[in-house]
Amino acid sequence: MARGIPPWALALAGLALVASAGAGASASSAPRPSPAPAPSPGDGGGGSGNGGDSGGPLEKPDLLERLIARINEANRELLRVYPCRSTPCMDEVVARAILEASKQTGVPPPVLAATVRRESSFWPTGDPKRWPAWNYDYLVSRFEDQRVKNEGCPSPWPMQLVTNPPRMYGLAIGPMQVKPAAFCDVGLRANKLLELRYDQGIYYAVLAGAKYLAMLRQRFPGIGWRGWLYGYKEGPGALKAAMQSGQWRQDILSGYCDRILTWAAGYPELA
Repeated sequence: MARGIPPWALALAGLALVASAGAGASASSAPRPSPAPAPSPGDGGGGSGNGGDSGGPLEKPDLLERLIARINEANRELLRVYPCRSTPCMDEVVARAILEASKQTGVPPPVLAATVRRESSFWPTGDPKRWPAWNYDYLVSRFEDQRVKNEGCPSPWPMQLVTNPPRMYGLAIGPMQVKPAAFCDVGLRANKLLELRYDQGIYYAVLAGAKYLAMLRQRFPGIGWRGWLYGYKEGPGALKAAMQSGQWRQDILSGYCDRILTWAAGYPELA
């Protein structure tokens, strides 16, 4: 292993680096309020549950600012839809959520940031067209089913019918587009979002996705980030079947996994 190269970077070998244009530009022209304290949503399902413990990446303002710059480089609309006012700017909230979830789960910041970018282009709601700013419902859509509100992890999970094409589809929440059942898989409860501030909710939703990636790393050791991202997209069952049969969906590998890894390779300043 080359000296100074983090272990996760070996998974990126052979992928082209993305140009880092704009990385040094200012993250926002709007005045930025003082940084908010790290969110502490509590129920961490295996993590410390406290985003304020010492020694983590949130104590490195330069890393935070570099990630904010990358977020604005990828999504210039974020601050227009979620303007900075008395609360922290939304790019900073998302950046802090990514860094804190990385610290708690061990998922490298470049990989986690690139996954958030691929899943939602850093939109805190996962869908910029459906949710008004600063509304709690942006992370908890369609929790009408009383079992979801009261139990958090009902079995089976209620599904919703969507069209174009018609299919039954589970709810997906937040910047990493995590299904409520996946929250349960990593010891979290999606209905806890009903109790949290917006910044805590964003962190909690990102933490769920990061924990899911960490779970795949533990369950399928040694296959590398390309395989773990495949499992994040398709599920552990599909990943196991692909490994056993050697039949991998090439559209997922190239259009999803390789895209994330290429973006991650272009974020060396986040490592």
